[in-house]
Amino acid sequence: MVNLKHDILKSISNEVNVVALRKDNILTLVPHKNSTRTSLKTIKSELDVFIEWTNSTGPLPLLVDVRYMKQMSTEERVYIQNKVPLIASKFALLITGGLSAFFFNLMAHLNSPKIPMKAFSDIDKAFEWLKDNKE
Repeated sequence: MVNLKHDILKSISNEVNVVALRKDNILTLVPHKNSTRTSLKTIKSELDVFIEWTNSTGPLPLLVDVRYMKQMSTEERVYIQNKVPLIASKFALLITGGLSAFFFNLMAHLNSPKIPMKAFSDIDKAFEWLKDNKE
């Protein structure tokens, strides 16, 4: 589980995800149990919340769980790619399989993201990487 109740400093829930700021200063975005699709409108509202929460701190590490998301439009992906550096100092993505993580990490390396980005299938390793101040 990405977030336990005692880990959360504040959170909001919408029709797709739970957006949270953890006590360890990691932002998280976790879909509800049956969420498999988001929308640009939802992404924009979640970004507004993250911007408000990071207004005084600046960008923080971000963990997004996309293990159960089935598809995302090009417009949504481009929007996220352009806006995530506003709120995130590092960006970890939770995905389902090791091979998927390998291909995501290869593509992220080839596309030279603005902030460090990495995909994980192991939650603990994702948090360990986000908490590491190197990179």
